Amino acid sequence: MLSWIAMAAMAAPAEWVALAPEAGVLHVLSPDRAWGSPGLVQALQNASRLVAARFPDADPVVVGDLSSPGGGPLEGHKTHHEGRDADVGLFLGAGGQPEGGFVEVGPDRLDLDATWTLIQALLDHPDVRYLLLDQAHIDALRHWLSVERGMGSATLDAIFPAPGAPWGLTAVVRHAPDHSSHIHVHIGAEPES
Repeated sequence: MLSWIAMAAMAAPAEWVALAPEAGVLHVLSPDRAWGSPGLVQALQNASRLVAARFPDADPVVVGDLSSPGGGPLEGHKTHHEGRDADVGLFLGAGGQPEGGFVEVGPDRLDLDATWTLIQALLDHPDVRYLLLDQAHIDALRHWLSVERGMGSATLDAIFPAPGAPWGLTAVVRHAPDHSSHIHVHIGAEPES
């Protein structure tokens, strides 16, 4: 039987990339904990740039932990050891993001438009497999998308499965406890070359 460290090394990306901040677009909380696979870094950069273009007056997207350089256990996380996971801040009213770190936020304080734009941009990236978010935020987004965007229930159910529904293989937003301050992003394996 392989050890946890051997399994993590086998699953880790062949190449690690540091997520660099971009003025007005992307704020990195801890650069020493912001290393990931090229696919994860690209997904975060693309999504941040899209949000900045659509909401030029909003704060930059705040990104917390990805992985340590080269991977391995990362204090405070069950995952984040393979360069395939990242924590991203939620937008508060009027496109605000607390640059000092993530804060617990109720669904009534979310900037739903900016948060949805970020989520949609992440889900549009081909490597992103799923996002984790608190159920109260999911419920607020579902309601807002239904009322404000006229999104039908079949589309909403494909994006936000009901609590307890089996996890599919497509990118979806799923409930996870302790995710009312951020979105957890997970990408799939990098394509073999």
